Amino acid sequence: MAKGKWHDRFNLFTGAVITGGMMGLEVGTEVVAAFSAGWLFSTLIFGPDTDITPKRRSQILRYFLYPYSFFFQHRGISHHFFWGTVTRNLYLLVLLIFFINIFVYLANLVGINLSVMDFLIQLKPHLKALFSSESLIFWKAFFSLFLGQWLSDLMHLFMDKLADKTGFFYK
Repeated sequence: MAKGKWHDRFNLFTGAVITGGMMGLEVGTEVVAAFSAGWLFSTLIFGPDTDITPKRRSQILRYFLYPYSFFFQHRGISHHFFWGTVTRNLYLLVLLIFFINIFVYLANLVGINLSVMDFLIQLKPHLKALFSSESLIFWKAFFSLFLGQWLSDLMHLFMDKLADKTGFFYK
């Protein structure tokens, strides 16, 4: 396993090269921005070593990311070439659902009658618009965000394999 500073340097350099290439090929701005955001998020905050890095780097976010290390052990599924990225995004989805339920509970405490179903009913027209054919830009950006995360994770795994084979990046 390579040291974290090598992961960061390699991923940031590779991400900059890929982003520059995308800009040179005149890929849409929203796609480049989403890809870069996914790449940076996975490299700096929520990558395969999330069970280690939240304790060092993510400031207030570490309290939200810390439970991840209880569910996923280091070099387990979080280091799988596909399922690692998927499970981290599912974890974020579970956190989002958790916080929506807390929001609804607190709203009810202060006298605002709200239920999760009411919340979803309010979201329905927005979700309907999101899944319509006119929302192609959203889906391009969504896919680009995931692709940025996934490729960043692949670079991380590549560095781990290279470090295990050569021992170079342990220094």
